[in-house]
Amino acid sequence: MPVDLLSRYRNLPVIEVDDARRGTTRALPVRRPPTVPAAGGRQHRFNDYEPLDLLALQHYNHEKLHWALLEYNGINLPEDLETGEMIRIPPLNVITRVNRSG
Repeated sequence: MPVDLLSRYRNLPVIEVDDARRGTTRALPVRRPPTVPAAGGRQHRFNDYEPLDLLALQHYNHEKLHWALLEYNGINLPEDLETGEMIRIPPLNVITRVNRSG
């Protein structure tokens, strides 16, 4: 199952699940392992007037990368962010790194 290069599910292993009723299905894990903060990131004070997709558009020129801000800061949902909270904005080369095997 192909995954978009900007998706939060890229580079995750595909799990095959055998079910008596449905047969073998393929799925992606729900969560990534925690990220290690990289050097060179920026800090940003979050406010309610800047949705994460707008921040991703400003910093990465692509709103689809809003999930990277959540994962990098250990946050599950955008609603978990509080007004005035400092979040880290990782460098683009960290969140778009593609791991190639072989």
